[in-house]
Amino acid sequence: MDKIVEILKKIGASDDLANQVCEELQRFEKSVHDKYEARYQDKLEKAKQICLEETQKYKLELSRKVGIFLESKSSEIEKSIDQRKAIEDSEAMVTLRRVREVTEGIEVADDAEVQALKEQVKKLTTQTQALVEEKNRAEAAANRANAIAMDVIREHKAQAKQTVTEGRESTTEIATPSKDDDEAPKPKERKKNRQAIKEHIDRRARRRLKPRTTSRTLVEHQSLNLLEDDSSKEDASENITRIAEDMRDF
Repeated sequence: MDKIVEILKKIGASDDLANQVCEELQRFEKSVHDKYEARYQDKLEKAKQICLEETQKYKLELSRKVGIFLESKSSEIEKSIDQRKAIEDSEAMVTLRRVREVTEGIEVADDAEVQALKEQVKKLTTQTQALVEEKNRAEAAANRANAIAMDVIREHKAQAKQTVTEGRESTTEIATPSKDDDEAPKPKERKKNRQAIKEHIDRRARRRLKPRTTSRTLVEHQSLNLLEDDSSKEDASENITRIAEDMRDF
């Protein structure tokens, strides 16, 4: 505004004229500003109103869509609940029907009978446990007896093999004639040999198998019987060897 005053003074205008021009310009500026300000405020209010209306419409539309979605979901949920309830009701009815079929015609026991049945069940359970324990003890005893029997059998087989081998060796040594002796042994010598073999076998039988008769004593008695025959000592030795080999795997 000061520049306008200076320009007016340069062109020769008075101070009053310059001041009036400045005042008119200020009034015009103010009127124009008020005019545009009023238009701006009016348009701003209209824009606000339009925004509020659009926002309200959007909210209403959104709420309508949300309501439709929730209604559809709620209907589906209600339908599934109804189906599940129907299934449960049908299962419950089937169960009740089965229970009724089972219990139909059965008299309900009183408390005393129930207690008696409980006591009987408890007693039977105790008896079952006792029988199971007895069975376990019997199995353990049987296993121990089986192990002992197997040990005795193994020891018996070993002793039988040893006795047969020793009897065969001693019999062979006693019964085999000397190479230098070309003539057959005399009857007295045969009797003496048989007596020696019998004493040897009896000694071994008394020492090893006192309480019972086994395959070893069987071999020894067969050896004695063979030696008492009229055949020669060579045939007796062969027969003893054959019997020992037959009884080796006994």
